[in-house]
Amino acid sequence: MKFISILLIFISGLSHGNSLTKLNSDWLFKSETKITADLKNLNSVEVMPIINALGATWQFRDGAIGGEVSPYIAQALIYKPKEMLAWFNRHPEALGQWVNSIPHVLLTNFNDAEYRKLLVTLKNDVTVSLTNYDGKFNSEATLILQVVSKSPVRDVD
Repeated sequence: MKFISILLIFISGLSHGNSLTKLNSDWLFKSETKITADLKNLNSVEVMPIINALGATWQFRDGAIGGEVSPYIAQALIYKPKEMLAWFNRHPEALGQWVNSIPHVLLTNFNDAEYRKLLVTLKNDVTVSLTNYDGKFNSEATLILQVVSKSPVRDVD
């Protein structure tokens, strides 16, 4: 009986994976205008639900949502590095996947010259933030910093 209960919970979790991705995507698109302001203005405790939501959106991404959430993760590394790095520390696989995506997703301009300027600024701000970070999650910060520093902003026509 215990095995059947565990199996039902597992199957239930699988069927909810797609709905979690949809819920995360809906949250991201409805909150876009508020996320940056909250990352800048909220304290560590107040910002954690946003950090967790950004992380979960990345972790359970589907299709283009990875490209949509990446700039907000970068902003979290700028405004709340300790909190975003703590999330990545607890989710090392997601950290590795995000770091691997930096050159191809975060720092790739699919838009116009104005967006390119925003990406250059984002790259510089992440670099400054993580260069200045000195805390418990230095290994995560160093890993991200190495990739961001070596990756140019690319333009795709």
